[in-house]
Amino acid sequence: MANAFKVVLVLALAFAGVGFLLPSERVIVRKIEILERSAPIQEVLTDMATWPEWSAWTRERDPISAMAFSDPTYGNGAWWSWTEGEEYGAGRWVVTAIQDQEGINLVMDLQGMLESPARFEFSDTESGTLVTWTQTLVLGPSPFKRWVGMLADKHLGKDMETGLVGLRGRLQRQG
Repeated sequence: MANAFKVVLVLALAFAGVGFLLPSERVIVRKIEILERSAPIQEVLTDMATWPEWSAWTRERDPISAMAFSDPTYGNGAWWSWTEGEEYGAGRWVVTAIQDQEGINLVMDLQGMLESPARFEFSDTESGTLVTWTQTLVLGPSPFKRWVGMLADKHLGKDMETGLVGLRGRLQRQG
């Protein structure tokens, strides 16, 4: 019994020790070209009421999660929040800055677990706009959060890709 305790203790210390060596910040980037100029893209991104229509965090994916929106739902300071459901925990997106046709800044707050700044940037292409979504996970000193950060590119990156494809579809249906 004492040997089992020692093994568990050594594994826990190794897990924590390696965790402290992992990066305290994780940056995830996804891009997509949309056949629109940046103005309509920015309008959709800064209207939080549209996010459940095109993002990965939809009512279809988690129908028991309740959603709420700021009034007004668009512009600097606008927010969208959701309660914990079956598929994802409680969270909130807030628009923090809008820069004329260059991009927008937001913060994703996962209710005490993680606060993550995000940025959407727009670059003109021959046929439309390249939209770049950068999500920065500030993991802090916690070795557990740093281990979770190692999985972020796979999981959050997939949600970002789903969102960008949904955003393109939303804009093409609108246009």
